Amino acid sequence: MKKTQFDNPVLLLILFLLLQLGGQTAAGFAGKIGGINIYTLISYTCLTLRGLLWVLVLKRLPLTVAYPFTGAVYLLILPLSMLLFGESPEWSRFAGAALIFAGIGVSAVGAVKNGN
Repeated sequence: MKKTQFDNPVLLLILFLLLQLGGQTAAGFAGKIGGINIYTLISYTCLTLRGLLWVLVLKRLPLTVAYPFTGAVYLLILPLSMLLFGESPEWSRFAGAALIFAGIGVSAVGAVKNGN
């Protein structure tokens, strides 16, 4: 059987994270405008595709390996909220992001050591 890009769990996780990031960012714009608008449609489309892609991720990776990486979206949303929405988060948000980053790192090291 021919291998495709959809057989690569790392690529699937990256695409999953990009869809999550796109959906959340579009939801932020939709909330600023208010009501139902194009950003609402983009948000729901991204988040629906993300949900379908998650099934493909879980076919290739154990849940305990894949799930910690969903926290990476928060690491990306933090600077985007500053750039796109002019937010100025307090130091506690950055401390929380550092903890998330550390948790993802610990989880990844464990996955590599166990051969997942």
